[in-house]
Amino acid sequence: MVWMTAHPELAVASMVLGWLAAITVLVRVLWSILRKRHRTGLWAGILKVRRWLNGHLVQLLSWLLLPILLAEIVRTYRDPSGKPHHQLVLVGLLVAAAVLAQFGNDLLMRLKKVGPVEFIEQRFERIVPELEELPSFDLSHTHQPLPKKLLHEYEKAELYVTHLEWSGLKGETARSEKFHDLLLKMSTIALYQRDWVRAADRLEILLRLSGGKFKSAGAHYRCGLAYSHWAQSSQGRAAEALFRQAQDHLWEAVTAEPYHWAAYFNLAYVQVNLRMYELARQNNEKAIEIRPRYAPAKYNLAICWIKLGNLDAALKELKLIGPEDESAERVIKTASKDGDLKPLLRDGERGPEARRFLGAFNNRSS
Repeated sequence: MVWMTAHPELAVASMVLGWLAAITVLVRVLWSILRKRHRTGLWAGILKVRRWLNGHLVQLLSWLLLPILLAEIVRTYRDPSGKPHHQLVLVGLLVAAAVLAQFGNDLLMRLKKVGPVEFIEQRFERIVPELEELPSFDLSHTHQPLPKKLLHEYEKAELYVTHLEWSGLKGETARSEKFHDLLLKMSTIALYQRDWVRAADRLEILLRLSGGKFKSAGAHYRCGLAYSHWAQSSQGRAAEALFRQAQDHLWEAVTAEPYHWAAYFNLAYVQVNLRMYELARQNNEKAIEIRPRYAPAKYNLAICWIKLGNLDAALKELKLIGPEDESAERVIKTASKDGDLKPLLRDGERGPEARRFLGAFNNRSS
């Protein structure tokens, strides 16, 4: 205990650091217990304290070092010929302050890793390449099953991302392109699983961390899809708000990649649901211009003309769908049951011709 008598300021610092460590461990234990409970009232307050400590522990340590550092500078200034260990203490404090300022958050992230979380961190290098086995399915067909091994890696990646999310998404890992790529892959798997909420959440994190710069068109396109599907399972103002978010992201996608036909197609679909029929017509035409044989875009353009009150143009566009067009059989097969097409089918002048076209197409396909 001689050093405590000779350096009372270091004794105080050690005591404070010990108390801070104990409080941090206590808060983490409470958080682990309370995660499974409702986050209301007292529990919500405790969780807020925990999050505040996570975000400000480095700053607290830095402010604690500052008075000790000033005291050592003053002592060295008053007694330049003092004992050598005074200078060593001063150098050590300067190094500690510099390290905290530069790498504090990263060091804190490493110190907070305990138990299985460390195991997940060690597997990060494996998770990313194994997720690269993700098949390049068409995102419009989200019913296709995924390999069990891929889903297993996806579950482990979810644990990893959840840990980083609760830690504040700070440090070099959260800013790395590899982590951004992991988020993009995970959001794609969530889309395949029709987990629209999780897909939108992971993509919003990706866009926030990367500033919208990491594979901007692909990230915004997937985010727009997630919000669009999410809106279809919602109602009223909630659905409209989700469709507007989808429109914003899909617009960013076509801005980043002007020849992204699927983004134009889905943007037009969202705008129909927002009753922006003229904009939807224009974007469907852009999708057809880029992908001329895509039957769903031609069909949706016919619907836009119906919404705009131009049944002649709607009939003309409907008849442009040919048997060689992509997804033509699927589109025509469901057209007669589509409520949006009924104004054309029931029209006295154009209805018979439209019905004959659909009937002839279905007979030819069968």
